[in-house]
Amino acid sequence: EEADDARWAAGVKDETPWIEEQRHRFLTKYEFSLVDHDDAARGDALWVAESMTEYLVWHEGLAPWRWNGPSAFAYLMDFFARRISLDDPGRIHVVPDNLLQFVRFCAAHGLVTDADLASVEECVEAEREEFVEVALDPERRRLARAVLEQMLAAGLDPRDPAAPPSAEAATPVRERK
Repeated sequence: EEADDARWAAGVKDETPWIEEQRHRFLTKYEFSLVDHDDAARGDALWVAESMTEYLVWHEGLAPWRWNGPSAFAYLMDFFARRISLDDPGRIHVVPDNLLQFVRFCAAHGLVTDADLASVEECVEAEREEFVEVALDPERRRLARAVLEQMLAAGLDPRDPAAPPSAEAATPVRERK
């Protein structure tokens, strides 16, 4: 695993073409496993899996199947929360189940251990309700968009987990009287 992680990290750093080729090849295998899904469910599953693999590969420098509880939590709360704050949250409710479906696919192919699968399942169960609730709350989305706009104005990439919103970028909290 460590050698595989180092190979992926080096490939990402060097922006080698095989990274995207392998990521898309893996997503194609996943897509073939969805033959029993209707078009909408298959589209949702692929939408989530695409963003999951993008997160692990390009932001964590790991293979697209290297999922565990901490990586699932980071994906849900950081990367996807930032992405959804810019979009209409209409499909946000499909993310937790599709995250689990993709990680279970990885586990079924021997790429995720039983312990890591269990930690992802625990994470999603613990965070599912709050994740969906926060993403559907228009006021929280408005505040998130304001922070993102300030990050962009400051030259920060909101998709980069290494560039979290700073205190200066956050909207000041006003007390209600």
